[in-house]
Amino acid sequence: MLVAVTAATLAVREGRGPLDAYEVIRSLDSASSLEGPEETAVLLLPSFDTERSLLLGQTRDQHTWTGLYPEYQRALHEILLHQAEQGTYTHVLDCEGQDVKSTHAHIRSVLEQIMHFTAEEPS
Repeated sequence: MLVAVTAATLAVREGRGPLDAYEVIRSLDSASSLEGPEETAVLLLPSFDTERSLLLGQTRDQHTWTGLYPEYQRALHEILLHQAEQGTYTHVLDCEGQDVKSTHAHIRSVLEQIMHFTAEEPS
């Protein structure tokens, strides 16, 4: 997610296309010698549709989106979808039409499946 946020910021600040900015950040990230722990990356999207996702986000926020913020959110969503297609996330959940309780249950189910699978793997 940090790579996506950084790329979306670069896209808006430098007027680049979102995927071009993503490739710039990925090239910097791959040049880094830092390695983090293995993790389970679950992406929660308000909707797979960019415009619908932005509308849901604006409706949820307490303030009006102005200036570059809508452009940033559009770039971020495009990059997140690209990352999802690339397999960056272990699971991608479409949360449209789900309340908090059902979203939580869905995440819990995904994590239980992962934990069950991991427990069965030989050491």
